Amino acid sequence: MDEFDPTVDEFDTASSEFVTPMDLLDRLLLVIPRRSKEMKNTRGEEYSAVFCDIVVLSGKASDKIQEVPMILEDVMLSAGRCVAQLTPKLPSRRNSKGRMLLGRLNGKPSQHNKQVLAFGFGEPDQDGDIQKGRVGVALYKASQEQVKDDDPFA
Repeated sequence: MDEFDPTVDEFDTASSEFVTPMDLLDRLLLVIPRRSKEMKNTRGEEYSAVFCDIVVLSGKASDKIQEVPMILEDVMLSAGRCVAQLTPKLPSRRNSKGRMLLGRLNGKPSQHNKQVLAFGFGEPDQDGDIQKGRVGVALYKASQEQVKDDDPFA
């Protein structure tokens, strides 16, 4: 067991700085859908969201994506096209682990409001994307094994 050090905070402070679809736009992503949930917006209208782990496999480092590759955990995606693409890949009775999706997040003007981008995943389109995807799978699986090793209740 780790010793308590009163000079080191073991928590993060609340922040409005989080990764958004704009931070992921045009990047190669390995998306691991975990669960879906029905949500309500501020007007009380229902919409679907998929919660995913995402391995960022391309693009430059930024203030929110500090390194590439980078694993983002429990990211909520609610764009209609993303939800439609990810829902069939969620864990199910037939496939308890679900399926990963490798693609580039893209955006095009929404049908309803041309000032807003509608996000979805496009096919990997550059040489080496599939190989990067394989590296992402290995990185993600290794991170999950590390979580198991670090879990005192496992």
